[in-house]
Amino acid sequence: MADSEVDDRIDTAYRTKCSRFGGAYVNPVVAVRSTTLRLVPR
Repeated sequence: MADSEVDDRIDTAYRTKCSRFGGAYVNPVVAVRSTTLRLVPR
């Protein structure tokens, strides 16, 4: 499965789970796919 397919499946699941909160909260979360977070222990 390609990365974009995985992203699409995750976005769909997130929209389904959080749709009751409305687009103001859901859309910004699923709109940005190119963000990568690196967690570094202190």
